Amino acid sequence: MKTIRTSALILALAAISIQAEAQKADYILDHSWMYYGNKPQAVRIVTEFREASTISFEVRTDDSKPVCTMQKDVRSGKDTAIFTLKLNPGFYATEVKANDKTLCSRNIGVNPEKIKSPQDRPKDFEKFWKEAYNELATVQPEYKLTLDKKKSGNLRNCYIVEMQSLGGVTIRGVLYEPVKPGKYPVVLTYHGYGTAADKDWCKVNADAQPELIEFQLNVREQGLNWNKKNDNKWISKGIADKYSYYYRGAYMDAIRGLD
Repeated sequence: MKTIRTSALILALAAISIQAEAQKADYILDHSWMYYGNKPQAVRIVTEFREASTISFEVRTDDSKPVCTMQKDVRSGKDTAIFTLKLNPGFYATEVKANDKTLCSRNIGVNPEKIKSPQDRPKDFEKFWKEAYNELATVQPEYKLTLDKKKSGNLRNCYIVEMQSLGGVTIRGVLYEPVKPGKYPVVLTYHGYGTAADKDWCKVNADAQPELIEFQLNVREQGLNWNKKNDNKWISKGIADKYSYYYRGAYMDAIRGLD
């Protein structure tokens, strides 16, 4: 009896596996999922079904509001279904289903340069940032450059830069400066989350571009400024008060880097 039950379970699992493999679908890469121009957007789906079936193509806005649902019949074996859309500029989440099961999904963009975002700027926007800028101006930068011989080359020297920013917070960056005196264009780099001037993938070959001054700045609590006391919760840090919100200081750090 135990053997029969085991065999039945194996057959059931095999049937589930076959059923799972019986319906496949995927997007055909077109324009890296970006569509431009005034013509309707054609999204192509390649399918591979054991039996003829019907697939549905669902489109939602980037905030999950439904736009449309379209259906196409597909043949057994390999087939291609084309869904023609006429979407306004924006980004959309799309999904292909069969028998209420999601087979594949992709986000697509339509004429992104023409997206018009509603104005949601607070009334005191200009006043708020002007006050922050004026407050930054009262903080003496106290710039400090420390030569890093290991990262320096023959054509450019490398310095660790320290400066004081809004609230008297010390921020740091890495500066590559040509050895030869002269006037040079400057490239200023700000880092996103997870990257920093001291990380391997951000390191600069000191002699690679001797015609440039390059400065990589890390804003407060990130990169060169990170320590164990930081909780990395930048999105919500101090959010209850606009004057203590993390990004008020971080944006002023970016301006101090320009200084």
